[in-house]
Amino acid sequence: MSQNTFTGRSLCKGSIMRDLAALKRWLKFIRLGVLGVVATTAIAISAVLLAMGACTYYGSIKDKELKSIHVGDTEATVIATMGPPHHTETPDAMYKLNFTGQRCQGQCAKRFWYHNRICLDEEWYVEFDKNNKVLESGHIISP
Repeated sequence: MSQNTFTGRSLCKGSIMRDLAALKRWLKFIRLGVLGVVATTAIAISAVLLAMGACTYYGSIKDKELKSIHVGDTEATVIATMGPPHHTETPDAMYKLNFTGQRCQGQCAKRFWYHNRICLDEEWYVEFDKNNKVLESGHIISP
């Protein structure tokens, strides 16, 4: 029998078979590790793409709703179309996420804010006069 210089063991059929079995276990472990990394990466990329798609979809819905709101519409019409606002701004209390940087002032008695809760950088607003009629509406994306 010859001697394996690496391990010092004899090269008999039994030891070769054990070494091959150990090698197969390591290869299986490595293969599962690679598959795990690939699967995790695929899941992460899918989650990002899903969030981007949801963000765009929600934004397109709010854009369509806002386009159906016109100057002179009532507050009830706005709520029926766009749902309850995420925040109501008054002249004495500026909304902290107000991307316009300007207070509700002049004829503006209150401003409804609708924000994209998925993307967090997109806002829609509707301003009302003291008779709860629409003065102005708009769509803003954070700078």
